[in-house]
Amino acid sequence: MSNQIDSCSQHAVTCEIYTSFEDLAELQPQWDAFVSDNGADIFLTYDWCRIWWEYYGVGRQLKVYVFRDHQEIIGLMPLFYERVWFGPVFADILKIVGADHSLLQFYLPIQRDCLERVIGEFSRLLKDERWDILLIGPLAGLYPDADRLDEMFAQSLGKQCSTFLKEGCEQIYFHLADSWEQYLDSLSKSRRKDFTRKYTVLEKKCLPNSSGLKVTLADESTFESYFDSFVKMHQEHWQKLGNLGHFGDWPQAYDFHKDIAACQLKRGRLRLMRGQFNDIDIGYDYAYKLGDKYYGILNARTGQSDLIKMGVGTILNAEQMKEAIDEHAEWFDTMRGRYEYKLRHGGQLFNTRKLFVKKKGFWRSLRINLFLLLSRALHLLYYRIWFTRLAPRCPFKRRRSLWKCWIRSRL
Repeated sequence: MSNQIDSCSQHAVTCEIYTSFEDLAELQPQWDAFVSDNGADIFLTYDWCRIWWEYYGVGRQLKVYVFRDHQEIIGLMPLFYERVWFGPVFADILKIVGADHSLLQFYLPIQRDCLERVIGEFSRLLKDERWDILLIGPLAGLYPDADRLDEMFAQSLGKQCSTFLKEGCEQIYFHLADSWEQYLDSLSKSRRKDFTRKYTVLEKKCLPNSSGLKVTLADESTFESYFDSFVKMHQEHWQKLGNLGHFGDWPQAYDFHKDIAACQLKRGRLRLMRGQFNDIDIGYDYAYKLGDKYYGILNARTGQSDLIKMGVGTILNAEQMKEAIDEHAEWFDTMRGRYEYKLRHGGQLFNTRKLFVKKKGFWRSLRINLFLLLSRALHLLYYRIWFTRLAPRCPFKRRRSLWKCWIRSRL
């Protein structure tokens, strides 16, 4: 275990368990301030969890654990419980709110010097709960305490449970410089020249009486048009490649993200950027900012071949980076996936991780293992073979969003 000393006060940790977001509403300012102050991600702020629950919480039981030392929050664990069936086989699962129906990862909002005491109290409460599998994750690449969590759960739950960490998807972060010039200096000479060349080409193509390259962020008056144009451009790009696109793959994704974005816009966190060149839309970047982190969720780029050849995609990536630097963000989280152009431009590769805690017992273990076997079989046959290989060859009218049974059973 880490040698870091738990410097949190030694008063008893108290915990309240909430089962509705209505009961948590008055806690929202404290909740969000705690998430931001402790370096956690926007995906575990109150509104993000609340709206996700409105769309994807049906048939599930909410369990939000709020840990305090005296009256001060020292930890938050927004979880939910559900029973997932495969025919006669089921598993009772506890997961983080937001852990499915999306492509997110989490930095747990727990005060680091109180981590051992929070997990100890949480483990004590878990002993009285009905569950088979506790899934903590996917944990963000920057989250520093995955190994500590593994050891703490193993120590706290003892022989009743088994724990193990599993590496997940790759994720790329940019550790941002203090200025655009410093960022360019950190790149190779060829990369710096590439940026300079693309900006020069763009300047030469500017038409008289046009604004040339223009980048703007959505506000309340432009949000509707920006968001819908972004989704349209994003979907057109992926559908040309035979895919459904993010808003076709995931059930209710359009409505969910539009509600999230509108809510976060009011809180000053949305960064929906539109890029124009010669008064033509060339792309959008859908992002958020919280604390010292910038989150690049999705983007969309024009399909016009002449603009693509001019490198407008690279230019818009640069403009988004400039925006993040100007706002004094330290980290730019570009989310899951390995993209070589991001690595060439200074991105750092991390792995997300998942912590599994499974209850023991002969019959329980037999049932859990059978459930996991069926889950892996469904993933292979449905997702790997049908959804990613065969379905793209079918007409769009015959294609559907990802199955809910696959989403809910995928661990």
